[in-house]
Amino acid sequence: MVAVSGAMSDGQVLVWDIGCPSLPDYNTQIVHLLTLEVRLEIFKLVYSPEGNVLMAACTSGVCGWIMTQEVLQKKQER
Repeated sequence: MVAVSGAMSDGQVLVWDIGCPSLPDYNTQIVHLLTLEVRLEIFKLVYSPEGNVLMAACTSGVCGWIMTQEVLQKKQER
């Protein structure tokens, strides 16, 4: 399972693999996959309905990244 967080004022978007929590304590292993740089203030992050495109509303427009499973897997293997 992939989670995305953004440090909105510095223009960085952090992508994490939060795994699949195991019951009963919902334990999981969190792995940082990659950091995306915009260098603009970010106001909002949203995934496309298909879940393969991440869009960021920034101070001067919209930025986007294609987030395929292959890209995330390659980053995780590094």
